[in-house]
Order: sequence, then C-alpha cells, then structure tokens
Amino acid sequence: MAESSLLDRSIPARIADKIQMLEKCGLSSLYVGQLEKAIKCYNEMLQMLLEAQIQEDRPIHKGVPYHMLGLAHLYAERIDEAFWNVLLAYIEDTLNVGHGLEQEADSAPAGRLLVQFFQIDAGHLSSIKDYVVKIKISRLWGRARDPVEVLRETSPKSAVKDDFRNWYNFAMALAKTAVLARKKDLGFKWIKRVFIGGNYYGNMETLRKIADIVKAKKFIPVIVNDYRIPDEGLINHHSLMLLHTCRLAIFELSVAGGQYFEIARVNEYDIPTLGLYRQDSPYWKSSMLVTMSGRIAFKSYGSDAELKDRTEYFLDNPPP
Repeated sequence: MAESSLLDRSIPARIADKIQMLEKCGLSSLYVGQLEKAIKCYNEMLQMLLEAQIQEDRPIHKGVPYHMLGLAHLYAERIDEAFWNVLLAYIEDTLNVGHGLEQEADSAPAGRLLVQFFQIDAGHLSSIKDYVVKIKISRLWGRARDPVEVLRETSPKSAVKDDFRNWYNFAMALAKTAVLARKKDLGFKWIKRVFIGGNYYGNMETLRKIADIVKAKKFIPVIVNDYRIPDEGLINHHSLMLLHTCRLAIFELSVAGGQYFEIARVNEYDIPTLGLYRQDSPYWKSSMLVTMSGRIAFKSYGSDAELKDRTEYFLDNPPP
C-alpha cells in the first residue's frame, strides 16, 4: 500500500537561514563568473542537508544544490560532473512529489536540462520513475535519502554495452557523446555569452548592430537565427536552451515578435537583461512587458550612437 500523504522532505527551520545564505552565495558567485566559489557554496549547502538528514532521521530534498552544482560545472565545461549532478537533481525531484506524480520531474529544470540540452531520450529516465514508484508503494519512501542508491538499482545494463555497469558510467558516456558533439556548433563560454533577441525578420539589421557592439566589447553574441535548429517545430525549446547558456541578455523591443517568449523566462533564469526600444516606437511598452520587468532594464535610444552607448554601458555595468 502506498503511503497516504506526501512525505515531509522539507528543510528544517533551524538551518533554513544558513541554507538560504549558502544558496545566495552560490548564485551571486555564478553571476560574476566565480565558478569555483559557487561550487564551494553549493557543496557546503549539500553537506549541511546531508547532515540534517541524519539528525532529523528523515530524507530532505536536495534538488537545488545538485541542480546548481550541475549548472556551475556546466559553465566550467566539466561536462561529466555537470551531467552527474543534474541527474541526481532529477532523482530528487521524482522523490519530492506524491505517488503517481513522478512525471512532474520531467518538466522541472533538471528534467528539461537532461532532455533538451544533454539530449537524453526521455525513455532512459523511465526506469528511474518506475523504481521511485516502487519505493513509495513499498513504504520505503522515508528511507530514500541518497539518490545514488536509486541509480545503482536502475542500472540500464540491457540498454548499453556490456562494459557499462551502472548509471554512472552510462551517464558519463551519454554526456561525452551527446554534448561534445554539440559543442562544435555552440561553443560554451558562459561568462561572455550575451543572448540577443528581437524580431528576426522585421528588425534583423538592428540586431546585427547590437551583435557588432557586443563583439567589439569582447563578448560572444548569441542570436537564435545563427544556429542550426535540428527540428523547426522545436525552435522555442532550442531558443530557451540557448538563452540558458548566456550570462546576459539584450532584447530589441521596437518591433513586436517572438522575443516575448524568451523575455518571459529571463526572470525565471535570473538573467540580467537590457530591453532596448526606439524612442518613436509605439509597440514596446506592452502590459506584459511591464509586469515582467523584474530583471529587465528598459532603455530608449534615438540614434545608432545612443544604441551603442546603452549597450556598452549595460555590458560594462550589468545588474548584480
């Protein structure tokens, strides 16, 4: 019989402030490119949660430090470590929802990263969800405290060559073959990558001007139209993937278009963003944009010189 109520996997109140402080330490370090410091903060956060599990004698959700360790290692181009930590975060997400809701982990950040960025077939994750269901219905949910144990029990031996003994080796192999092939197309210098969005058909000339300014400042401009999208039906997924690989974002808002789809995510991804618009444009100030202004600094310009000044200032002085 399954456990009738959602298991308490919350962070104990006595350590909540310290956990929040370590999370802020990691996040602020990521913003300024101090990747090793970020990794140190998230490792301390993870260790504190592991110790609290012993003291509380119950499992505690560790998805945040695992996921953020994955991102930090990804930005540092340590693909193996990135994949491993994101995979553990995914398992934590499956354990953190009620029985029958395990599929929600697929749409959580770790699940999306595994499928959309690492290009892992969603079918490979089914064995994890199936095993987690067994844990819950066998009343072992309260003992499931280490996501690595789940990997040991869900080793996909039948799906890979004989020399792969467990999920760890499987994960490492997938990370190397899938991501390294993609890096030839994308590169990965997160600290210098700037996403440039706008109407790619009606305003590309302005977007190219912004890209030239970004390049002149020794940053890497990222425009979705410059990349080979393997499936045009998934262009939104790939544009968000590219946005997630950038530290900063600049959107030209004078001509309405598909940029609103990406803009809607900059607050969620916590990406400092510049929203540029021509002084004579009647379209830029939509109610949707105003409500999403948390991480967006809106600046108008009346000439190419002002466009250059606004862009350069943002690159030199991005919001913290």
